[in-house]
Amino acid sequence: MQDLVFNQYSVYRISPTARYFTPGSIIKGYNFNGVIKVELICQNKVDVDKDENILKDRAISAGFFSEKGFQFDAGVKVVEVLNADFGFNAVNTVTMSVSDVVIYEYTGEDLATIRKTLLARPGCAEAVANPRNKYRPEFNGAPAGLFQNQRFAIGDIVYKVEFNKANPKAQSLSIQAQITKKLQVKFGLTHLDASGSELRGRNVVIGLNPIWQPSW
Repeated sequence: MQDLVFNQYSVYRISPTARYFTPGSIIKGYNFNGVIKVELICQNKVDVDKDENILKDRAISAGFFSEKGFQFDAGVKVVEVLNADFGFNAVNTVTMSVSDVVIYEYTGEDLATIRKTLLARPGCAEAVANPRNKYRPEFNGAPAGLFQNQRFAIGDIVYKVEFNKANPKAQSLSIQAQITKKLQVKFGLTHLDASGSELRGRNVVIGLNPIWQPSW
């Protein structure tokens, strides 16, 4: 249901969330159960608060987000992986909470200017030309390959692990810290701060609108 909130802006949730998927960057991605799995190819280094070319819309003011934010269930797969790694039923659920969301957007002209600068870098040009990154019109029911993010959502994020209260092993603070750390490392969330049963991050890119590119 909460994905409808993002869809109001044509923004898709990404995995992993991270600070380094900056606006205008060239990214590789594919659809996985409605979430875009992403890998950074060429980073556009930019300060979103100081770049006057970026349009900003506070999602809260548009009425799509409450002041307290909202939650996603991270999914059965995440729970299964954590329980399998530790060999017992320690985790019941993992939830992702999002708050203080801002939607940012570049114009198409600005994207083209950024792309020209990025492709002038030999390493970036080589990565874009790599056959493993080529555009595929259909993969898991959607396009896949390289894109440049035009519209994106940045917010504060918390992953919270709910441990199995019926299992004494799961009540050990040491075990809980180990499981939380495993969640951080296993699912590419090393940009978040781990503490007890939570992972936290501020001003994290949590969603974007992929502009797929068959060729540049």
